[in-house]
Amino acid sequence: MKTEDDYSADVVAKIQAIADKALNKSNFEKQVLEEVGHELLPVEPSIDVVNDPLPESALERAQLHLFNMERAGRFSSCPISPSNEFPTFLTRVPIFLPNDREQQKKHLDQDNALPFESSWGKGRRHGPNLNTYDEDTLFALAKLRKNVLVGPPQSMPLPVSKLYKRAGQPDVHVHTVICTLDDIEDICGTSRGGMSNKLRLESVKRLAATRIELDLVTSSKPKVLGLSKGTTIGLLDVKWETFEEDSILFVQFHPIVANWLETYYTFVDFKVRSKLGPVGKSVHRFLSGQRKYYQISIPKLLKAVNYIGEYKLFMKSLRKALRTLEDVGWIQEWEITGTGRRIPHKLSISR
Repeated sequence: MKTEDDYSADVVAKIQAIADKALNKSNFEKQVLEEVGHELLPVEPSIDVVNDPLPESALERAQLHLFNMERAGRFSSCPISPSNEFPTFLTRVPIFLPNDREQQKKHLDQDNALPFESSWGKGRRHGPNLNTYDEDTLFALAKLRKNVLVGPPQSMPLPVSKLYKRAGQPDVHVHTVICTLDDIEDICGTSRGGMSNKLRLESVKRLAATRIELDLVTSSKPKVLGLSKGTTIGLLDVKWETFEEDSILFVQFHPIVANWLETYYTFVDFKVRSKLGPVGKSVHRFLSGQRKYYQISIPKLLKAVNYIGEYKLFMKSLRKALRTLEDVGWIQEWEITGTGRRIPHKLSISR
């Protein structure tokens, strides 16, 4: 079985190979791009429902669009085989709350953004309210990634800003997914079709509408996860085509998120996560990005997962989640000390 280091080395080698290929495009490829590249853009998908079952040719057509763009020299691509990697940044920044989206409204600021704090600095989540259901959707999409594309920002299937070019390089990296809603439901372990697919598509749209604002603490950490300045970050862009029984999605991960998935990631066991409730999922995700022997006060943990609700209900859900994590072998030992009054509760775990 490959270790995390082996996986990282494989990814770096593949990325370097296609980056070298992209930097050495022939004049012929560039000429083809100038002459016919605009004709090879994907057809703008309709958001109206087509009253037919999902045709098998629809997925093939989407894949052919991507192949034609690569053949025209717009970018180079390489297949990838994702595991359980997830951006370390997103394990520690609480933008997916273990609460209903409606409950989050009273915690938004004057710009309808959700403030948060982390060891890297302060920030805000802009866009729709997100919870662990949306985080499940993002996990599934990350596991469904098929290709990494390297090329000029404006030549990506969904063009991106030149701001996201890597230092000293003319190109950007993006990761892409071509899948159905049923594919996402299968990974999430939820039912297919009907209302389930409708809710899942709405979740994907919320992810696409989300932006993260981050003010880095540059004095103590001059470079954080490939970033050296304050910035705003999108998670992904999406196009979709809806049929009677399913929808086809083309998802393109933001260049910064792609960089995190290649270099700055944490392994989050999705099978373990699927056995947990909202509080358990948030705590499991947070602990996945920490040391195997870890201690944290419960008041600090509440802020780390951005929990909204009564303290006693959180503690009840936390203990239930810790027992489950111990039962499945993800945690070897855990202990909660303190009274919760004069002496704050503290969680200690060993993995």
